[in-house]
Amino acid sequence: MRNPVLLVLLTASALAAVPLRGQAPIGRDSAGVRITSSRAASSSIRFQVDARPQLVIGGSSGAGPYELWRVAGVHRTDLGETYASVSGAHQVRKFDDAGAYVAGYGRAGAGPREFHAMASMELYALANGRLAIDDRFNGRMHLIDANLDSPELIRLRSLPGLDAGAPRGVFADGHWLAVAPANGGLMVENGRVRHFLLSYHRVLPDWTDSHELIRVRSGPRVAVDMGGRQRTVRVPFTVEPVVVTAGGSIVFSERGDAEIRRHDANGTLRTIHRWSPPRRATREYWRQYQRHQIEAAEPGRRQLLAQIHASDLPLPSELPDIQNLIVAEDGMIWAERYRLPWENSATWDVLASDGGWLATVELPSNLEVRQIGRDFVAGIERDAFDVESLVVYRLRRSAP
Repeated sequence: MRNPVLLVLLTASALAAVPLRGQAPIGRDSAGVRITSSRAASSSIRFQVDARPQLVIGGSSGAGPYELWRVAGVHRTDLGETYASVSGAHQVRKFDDAGAYVAGYGRAGAGPREFHAMASMELYALANGRLAIDDRFNGRMHLIDANLDSPELIRLRSLPGLDAGAPRGVFADGHWLAVAPANGGLMVENGRVRHFLLSYHRVLPDWTDSHELIRVRSGPRVAVDMGGRQRTVRVPFTVEPVVVTAGGSIVFSERGDAEIRRHDANGTLRTIHRWSPPRRATREYWRQYQRHQIEAAEPGRRQLLAQIHASDLPLPSELPDIQNLIVAEDGMIWAERYRLPWENSATWDVLASDGGWLATVELPSNLEVRQIGRDFVAGIERDAFDVESLVVYRLRRSAP
């Protein structure tokens, strides 16, 4: 189902549904590229999220298969079954709609039904109902059915322009999105600032051929002189590019601006979506950022961080707008606004598939969103002791 509007409000208590109304997005064409621009969020359909999760798996009382450690992927089906790829246990686990453990697949190793000790174990749901799990350090992906059975292995071959390529998503037709360093993995220098070039490819389902879609720059680095030795460090207040699949296309944000670009399956730019969240100047936060980073670091790293921060770093004039993208099952694009390390709220902007800015959403600050379905938001939460829980919040919709 494709719904043009999404508004989610989440606080410590049950919320009344409040619609937002605003100006419709302005669209224009430029050399075959459609550009939409929204000055304000607008919505005509109301939504609610329950005050508490409808499902919690794991947490401090979790034991055996309910003990979660380094959950890499989460997928919840229309039937309410929930899958978690637990990289700390080298296992994919299935839970029923009530959160009861059903079955597991995997262990550490390099043989059948085994994952490398350093496996990323990212989890991808395929259109045919099967699941794919990244085991790139064993040079392969596992494909299993909904019962965690009938395993099949796909070899991650080296392809032209895709040596050491890593899966990053799956298209609706089963092709893969993969990324590899371009330029031989060497940094590109622009004065003091350095970037890696990243090449994103569309790869055949069996990983036998590919073609390049886009190249994007990594977040900026800068060389800092540390007692006669140079260290390359990330520039504060910058983000890494985010590229995700959206049906048969990709959407991405390169520098964290409130601008999302959509390319088709051939890599051709088709649309640009822009909206206008509040802007913040970095000079207002730099001293607080320095103090926070140094105080939060391990004692042995504090002096090093103080030296780095004392250097003449090429800070951007404004903070990034966004730091993450998720495409929901209904095609809407959720963009997480950039958060400073000490900020305790997580704000997401929701855009329709045509680029219109629909709503601003507040979610729990400790919720790592992994999936947004038609009637739920699923992810991982960590408590004060860094213990993980898999949580599902119910998303309710009502007509105005």
